[in-house]
Amino acid sequence: MVASAVASAAFSRGHEVQALPHGEVDLRDSALLRRRVSEFRPDWIFHTAALTKVDYCQENPREAVEVNTIATKVMVDIAEKMMANLVFFSTDYVFDGSQHLWYESSRPCPLNIYGSSKLEGEILTGGFFRGHVIRTSGVFGERLDGKQERNFFRAIASRYLENDAAIKVVNDQTTAVTYAPHLANMTMQLVEGGSFPKLVHLTSQGYDSWYGWAKHALESACLDSGRLVPVSSDSVDFRTPRPRNSRLNSEIPEVVSLIALHPAQQAVAEYFSKVLQQLREEAGIRE
Repeated sequence: MVASAVASAAFSRGHEVQALPHGEVDLRDSALLRRRVSEFRPDWIFHTAALTKVDYCQENPREAVEVNTIATKVMVDIAEKMMANLVFFSTDYVFDGSQHLWYESSRPCPLNIYGSSKLEGEILTGGFFRGHVIRTSGVFGERLDGKQERNFFRAIASRYLENDAAIKVVNDQTTAVTYAPHLANMTMQLVEGGSFPKLVHLTSQGYDSWYGWAKHALESACLDSGRLVPVSSDSVDFRTPRPRNSRLNSEIPEVVSLIALHPAQQAVAEYFSKVLQQLREEAGIRE
């Protein structure tokens, strides 16, 4: 989702873009990765790829480290060799959720393998003088490569249309969500503005619990939010610990102003409407 949005935003601004899909480059194949990136010789490298399934990372820590950490070291080496700028996209899961708000200066303390493997990637990127880290959270949006995206709002829409059963959603995990085109637009504005921070938090504006976000999505589409059942994290059989409060905020004034121009609620409503229409057409459902 992020790669599609960033590539589209950069291309629309007149930049020459090469997007490398998963099918062409395995991040663990460092030789192939070096060759493909070197062929293009970019001025900016946007490292969006990661192993993001939290439970899978916890159960397969070696693979998580290979993809999220070691491959990032390769990207740093490539960028250093070509004197390119590198932007590494990281996550709110580098925090443990014990605070109400998390700023760029907040001390990371991940609860799981996914978070720790991404934090190591941050450290590697931050050690490169042309390296930049963007932390984001709750990303949603279309993929532009023809494949189906996987995110919270699509899952809610799919479950709602499957049957009339209740939908359980945790109400004690609070986060900001991020519309991928918002993230891409803000990223490109920082690139073109000439003063890209070493570390920055970028999300769409607004925060809520996952239950609150689901409720807003359904009500924006005039659907029955009464089918949602708020539950505590303790009642859900999560195999991996997750932060209860991972609300990212920024302490950089120009970034705060930038985020304010990208409201989450409006983006959720627009995206959710598109997903519902697509799922209904696929299922042959008439409104």
